[in-house]
This record gives sequence, structure tokens and C-alpha cells, in this order.
Amino acid sequence: IIQVFGSEFGKWKKNKVKLEFKVLNYLKKKNFPYEIPFPIEGKVRKYVMKFGNNHLWVYRMIEGEIKKNLSEKQLRELVKAVAVYHKFIKNFKYGDKSDFSNYKWFFKQYSLMRKVKPKNKVDMLMLKNIDLFEGLFRKVEKIKFGGLWLVTHSDIHEDNVVFDGDKLKGIIDFDNLKFAPRMVDATKILKFGSKKNHVNFFSEYEKIMNLPEKERGMVKDLTIRDNCIVFWWYYTGMRKNKDKRYISILNLIEKTKKLVKEK
Repeated sequence: IIQVFGSEFGKWKKNKVKLEFKVLNYLKKKNFPYEIPFPIEGKVRKYVMKFGNNHLWVYRMIEGEIKKNLSEKQLRELVKAVAVYHKFIKNFKYGDKSDFSNYKWFFKQYSLMRKVKPKNKVDMLMLKNIDLFEGLFRKVEKIKFGGLWLVTHSDIHEDNVVFDGDKLKGIIDFDNLKFAPRMVDATKILKFGSKKNHVNFFSEYEKIMNLPEKERGMVKDLTIRDNCIVFWWYYTGMRKNKDKRYISILNLIEKTKKLVKEK
């Protein structure tokens, strides 16, 4: 598999990739029981190579399937994989909270969004609801999230795991690694997991790792926080499926309002 970064390979991206490769190397050395996209060195003994104006890296494809609408058994496998990943990564030495706590950068993006002159229904939907998300984001900013912090995968859900039948075989897409509360990974599964099958994340997780009640209570606030970031990303960064931007933002608004009511 060839993963292309594109021509924009600045300092921030280089640091993210450096962390990603360190984590993948660490997991390999610790005999992590799931397959991972381990980078292959080029001729000059480097993982990142340049091709024209683009930067890229290469890893061996993990054989299997990426499944949609996971069954109950497959969801249990996914929760188990998260807990196992946390068990392995909790002793990885890294403590940079800046990527998780970059609220100022996001508020700057929100201020730019507010200046948009509406040209279509996506613009109008964004402008109509930006107060909701910025207000929630400012409330979440004040929360001091405790519990166990570690390098979370931060994007682990059904699109980023590989199955062999009902057996979870591999975890991919470590691009969004960050030092954060471990329940950041729980929010992704609870948001993107199958709607047809209910699996108690916490009871399944505790078969591998202990999880205090206080950390369980963080999930809703972390989900709201993530929704505020996704709101920005759906509007500004959703390049592949632009035709789905409107419905994606609309669904996010409805889910966020429901979540706030439940709180």
C-alpha cells in the first residue's frame, strides 16, 4: 500500500508522521497481537520517500475485509482490540498534550468560517449552527479531563480495522495519533458502531483493562468535543465526498442536539 502525503509536508505533518512511525515500531517490538501498517524502508534507509512534489510511505497490505454494519461478535472484537491497544501503548513514553489542547487554533478556524458569505445551502447550514458548536466547544474547553492519558489511535472504528471472518486481524490508519484521555477511542466506536447491535463498551473493555466510573462519565463530553471538531472538518476538510457535506453536517447537528439533551 502506498500512502501519499502530497506536496504539503510541513513541520506539523512531519512531527505527526514521526510519532506514527515511533508508535508502529514500538508495537512491533512489543509483539502487538494485531497486524499494523508497518512502514517499509526505501533504498536510502528512510520510511518517507519523495516522488516528484509528493511525499509518500509504503507498507504491506493487511489481507482481509473492512466490514460495514458490524455484527455483535465483530463489535466485541473491536472493543477488545481497543483495550489491547491501550494495554500495550500505556507505557509508551510520550506526554505532549498540545495536539489535544489546541483549542485556540480551532477557534481561529471558527472565526474564519463566520466570515463566509453564503453561496449555497451548505454555507447557510453552517452559519445557522456555528453558534451551537462554538458555544459547546468553549464549555468543553474548560473541562479538565482526568483519568488515564496515553497515545490514542483517535480514529478507530469499523472503517479502520481489518477482519478475517468475524476475527479482527489488523488495525490501520494511525494518522491521527495524539496524547489524550483514553476514552477518546471509545467515542469513535460508540459513534460509528453498528446501529443494529448493542454491545456494552465498558463491560467488554474491562475484560482487558480496568476502567473507573469517573472515566466512563467523560465519554459524552469527549463526544461533544469531537463533534465540534468534526463540524469544522465536514465544512472545510471533506474533500473526497463533497456531495455528502450537507447531509453529514445535518446529521451531526441532530446527533449533537440529542446528546446535549441527554446530558
